[in-house]
Amino acid sequence: MRRYFFDASAAVKLYVVEPGSTTVREMVRGARATPPHTQVLVCDIVLPETLSALLQIRRSPTAARRGISAAALRLVLPQVWVDLGGEGPMLVRTASETLRAASRIVERHELRAPDALHIAAALDINATHPVLFVSGDREQLKVARAEGLEVIELAA
Repeated sequence: MRRYFFDASAAVKLYVVEPGSTTVREMVRGARATPPHTQVLVCDIVLPETLSALLQIRRSPTAARRGISAAALRLVLPQVWVDLGGEGPMLVRTASETLRAASRIVERHELRAPDALHIAAALDINATHPVLFVSGDREQLKVARAEGLEVIELAA
């Protein structure tokens, strides 16, 4: 079974129309299948990060083109809570379990704390079950590779 670890830039693509959205939706479709043939994992900080990103997109001039009108957002937000809050097909890892490892990543690579938390959570899972780290953030992907993760780069 293929295991994918999404950061927030990947999770957002599940709800908007932009490059990489189809790839992310296929990965999640595999996790929703019966029986599932993929597994999608996230760190719990992906929920507030994704909600924040969607609300920022809604206020941007590209909102309509990306499929996030006010009406669409009202429909999407409850689904985000299900998908990323532990009720949907994605398995959620708690950030607090990886704070020390994330802090070391921040110190080594001068990376933003949320990005380091995603990488640390993925590394923790990867130690027992190989994962592919999925992101559209090139700087974060560079660090993920340096830390030993296999990555899938989504179009930004």
